[in-house]
Parts: sequence; C-alpha cells; structure tokens
Amino acid sequence: ATLQTQDKMASCLWTLSQTTRQSHRQVCSASQALALSLGKAPLNGVVTVPAARVPTLPRPRDVHVDLWGAERHFKAVLASKDGAPRVSKMRSGVDVIQACAARGEVSRAEAWLLRFRRARVFINVRAYNAAMHACARVADVVRTEGWLLGMIDGGVEPNVISFNTLLGAFAEAGDVSGAHRWFSRMTEAGVEADAVTYRTMIATCARAANAPLAEEWLLRMKAAMLTLDVVSCSALVSAYAKSGDAKGAERSLRLMEENGIVAGRAGYDPVIRAWAAGGAGSAEPMHAECWIWKALEAGVEPTDAALVAVMAAFVRSEDANGAQRIADVMRRLGRWPSAAASAVLARPHAAAGNFEAIENLLDELVREGGRPDAVCLQELLAAYARSPQPPEDDRAEICFRELCFLDPRAIHGAGEALGDVRRALGRRRY
Repeated sequence: ATLQTQDKMASCLWTLSQTTRQSHRQVCSASQALALSLGKAPLNGVVTVPAARVPTLPRPRDVHVDLWGAERHFKAVLASKDGAPRVSKMRSGVDVIQACAARGEVSRAEAWLLRFRRARVFINVRAYNAAMHACARVADVVRTEGWLLGMIDGGVEPNVISFNTLLGAFAEAGDVSGAHRWFSRMTEAGVEADAVTYRTMIATCARAANAPLAEEWLLRMKAAMLTLDVVSCSALVSAYAKSGDAKGAERSLRLMEENGIVAGRAGYDPVIRAWAAGGAGSAEPMHAECWIWKALEAGVEPTDAALVAVMAAFVRSEDANGAQRIADVMRRLGRWPSAAASAVLARPHAAAGNFEAIENLLDELVREGGRPDAVCLQELLAAYARSPQPPEDDRAEICFRELCFLDPRAIHGAGEALGDVRRALGRRRY
C-alpha cells in the first residue's frame, strides 16, 4: 500500500509539472512552460523571466540576520582541504539561502542556488523552499512558481511547506484565483493541506476583501478537523471590516468566542472601526462604543486608531457627549493627551470658524504634555480662514509657518493650507 501511494504521488507530481507545459519543441523545462503559459514566448530557447514585482508595501528586511557570516562559513566549507561532508555542505548552503530570504535578497538567493549546482552540492527540498521563500517575501509569484516547477524538474518532491510558500506569494499579491488553482494542484499531487495552508487561503481572500470566500475557507478548515486559530479568525473579521460589512465582522468575532478563541486587538479593532466607519447617517458610533467596552471587559485595550475613529463618528453625528465619553476612555487608558483626538474635536469648530475654541483645545493639549501635529494646525488655519472676523495679529502667519515646518508640502500648495492662509490674512496683508 505504501509503494502504491508513493507511485501515485510521483505520478501526480509528474502530471503537475506537465500541466503548464505547452506542446512546443523549444520547451525543455517547467520554468519555460510556465513562461509560455503566462504569455512570455521563449526566444532561441531562452525564456526571459519578468522582473520581480515589488508590492506596494513590501515587508521590512530582517537586518539582524548575518548574511555575510553565513556566506563566509559556506565558502570555508567548500574550500576545506579535508573535504567537507555532503550533509555539512547542504546545511550551510541552505543557511545561506535562508539568510538571503530573510534579508530580502531575491537575486542573491537564486544566484547561490545556481552556484550550488555548479559546486555539485545536493539541492534538497529545504534549499528550494528557501529560494521560494525569498521570492514570496516580495510577492514575486512568477519566480516562486518557477522554482516550484524547477524543483519538480530536478526530481525533488515538493512538500507541504513548498506549496504553502507559493500560496503565501499569491496571498502577498492578492491573487485569489492563482491560490485556488495551486491548492487544487496540491491536493491532486497527494500533498495533504495543513493549518498553515488554510490560514494562507483565508488571508488571500481577506486581502482581496472577499469575505464570503474567506468564511468558506474557514468552514473548510473546520471540516478538515483542524483547530481554528486566532490568526485565521482575525483575518476573516478583517475581511468583513474591509468590505464595510460590520455585521459580518461582528458575526465572525462571535464565532471566535464560540470556539473558545481569545480575540485580541486584531479581532476587536476591525469590528469597532467597521461600526464607526461611514458618514453621519451610516455610521453607528453607539454600537462601536459597546464593542469598546466589550473589549475592555475581555482585557483587550483597543488601539488609538480605533478609539479616534469612534470619536470621529460621534463628531460627525454631532454627539458631543459621545465624543467626550471616548476622550474619558482614552484618559483612563493613559492615551491622553492625543494630537489625533484633538484634531478630531477641532473639526466642527474649524467648519464654524471658531478659532478661539480650537486654540483652547490646543492650549489644553500642550498643558497636558502633548504637542499639536500637522492636522491640528490645519484645522486651526481653516478656522482662521472661515471666521467672519479673522485675527488681526500674526497668529495665522505663525500657524502656517509651524505647519510648513511639520509638513513641507503645505508651502507648495498641497491641500488647502495655502488657500486658507490667503483668506485668513486678507488681500492686503498677504
């Protein structure tokens, strides 16, 4: 039975490597077949690999990883006169590729893997997975997929980590269809999905703001007799919050509670912000405030961004008492003074041209140890401009100078700051 299972898996892997191949004589590897399937025709038998696509928000590099030390150690192992054991070469080589992946050096990791081939170092699945991880960190789906197919071409059987790495690349790129396609190929190859696989599929759908599909994958994870974790459930909550479905986010959070999962900020914050989002008519700040108290009862302190979002919702609905309650909560949590909260409280005064009220807010902020930020000064400058009787002294000019110091874009006309200072100073003084 074991031999039959191995033969079946080998057959599936061979079929998998052939799925992206085209019936073309110039195609001699799975990587070239992948390029053809993506619309990249080979030139003289050489496939031009597209450049790595850097995502909008790339992951920060792990600068603490000693890449140079790993490379020196591997070179010393290769240059050993006594002849280093095969296992020692393999381990040190994998360490180099993993260090390149941690530092975000994609081309360097690939160059080292090619050097291993020339040095006749046995390349196992860990080395290929490390190279795939380096490509996946920068959301380069093409290279990650190419290394997986190259692994199959080299006679190395990919494991669940290999497929999870490729699915992680699709998650970084937000490609839901690609992730579903390779999940199907993974199951066809006889590789059993684990909790990381389902977690990655949920994260992929969540990044694409496809909350119903993310919930379907969560239910599939539960049907596979895998334990639901806080990461998967929090991703589902975030997916519903991104799509503007506050009820769906709340339902997902209650699902966490029913399964005995302790929700942290990643679970409560999206629900709070989802109920606080929208205009004056669509937001429900009272419901958002209820979830703030539920989070505090559970021992979870919401972030400043969530609290300020609820305060802004109360301000939009012209509920001064509700905004004051959120300010009291921030004081109890030690989050006060807050420049962001002061800017939110100053917004209605800026619209009415009541610069004196904003000056009092900022004076109170300074007395309590805070410091006005650029948004606070923008609201104050807008109040000067909208006031029926702007101040006759140089307060508007001083405010604009401080704003330009904090945000140099204001002096170049970015936003409404330049127009506000013109209206505040008047034609003669300007």
